[in-house]
Amino acid sequence: MSELNLHDGARAIGALMRNALRPVQRARRPAGTSADAAPPSEQASGAIPVDVVESDSEYVLYASLPGVAKDDVGVRVDGRKVCLSARCKGDASAGAAARVLAHERFVGRLARTLTMPDDIDEDNAKARLEDGVLQLRLPRKKTGRARNIALS
Repeated sequence: MSELNLHDGARAIGALMRNALRPVQRARRPAGTSADAAPPSEQASGAIPVDVVESDSEYVLYASLPGVAKDDVGVRVDGRKVCLSARCKGDASAGAAARVLAHERFVGRLARTLTMPDDIDEDNAKARLEDGVLQLRLPRKKTGRARNIALS
């Protein structure tokens, strides 16, 4: 019979707590994120981390894109969907004779699609990339109001 030590018990309790809290973590996700999406700490590399803030008139989306050039960022808005894409290039400063000791930064394409609660006014949407943060100002599309029409 094998012996259980204190570390095994603590690991088992930790795993039990993480599994028990997953539904709570999913329920607290911001609007526009999938209920099945992993929390940021569990997301695969290649996903663009975002924050979304909502007001009565617009959504403001902040996306972290450190080291990405303006020409390598794509933004597409279609109705309620916002699609972000970016290309992260590797650093070519190391010569052919250099030996890489660590390579942790992501190199490749990133993409993220979010669905907002309301349609977006594509014509008045604005995007700005500054200090590695993409800021999107996405005004809500004004919907027609119901009105009475007089009969002639």
